[in-house]
Amino acid sequence: ELNEKQQHQQQLLHGAASDAPESAEQRARRRWRSRARARVEPPPARRMGYAQDVAQVARTILSEYGAKTDRRLKLIDCYLVFCLCTAAAQFAYMLLVGSFPFNSFLAGFLSCVASFVLAVCLRLQVDTTNADFKGLSPERAFADYCICSVLLHLVVITFLG
Repeated sequence: ELNEKQQHQQQLLHGAASDAPESAEQRARRRWRSRARARVEPPPARRMGYAQDVAQVARTILSEYGAKTDRRLKLIDCYLVFCLCTAAAQFAYMLLVGSFPFNSFLAGFLSCVASFVLAVCLRLQVDTTNADFKGLSPERAFADYCICSVLLHLVVITFLG
């Protein structure tokens, strides 16, 4: 008798219960079982591993950056981080203390932002893997950066008031 129950359950699972047409309830049960099988949850150890995955991705990015990035580009990247931190500090100071000489705040903040943009342009031009600037020498790119930076700071000085 136990064997008959097992056979009947297997026939229901595989859809071959008998030659009689399948009832609507049997079809619904078969669909529900197939959907339940399709929704397989990840193993419990994997649920807690997302933070580890993010840390592994960050380690991989940093190791690739350290191994494959030119020293000049790393120096420009350090300057970019400095510009970003300086702008953030000026903005935080304005929020905490106020912006009484508003021209001074704008001049300092926009100077940091514009220096960041100029440094990004320099990084793009100096990068040897960038195909858009293959004909441009790094010395020419640096000269362009210096001229634009001097012009920027002249505008900032006149804007200070």
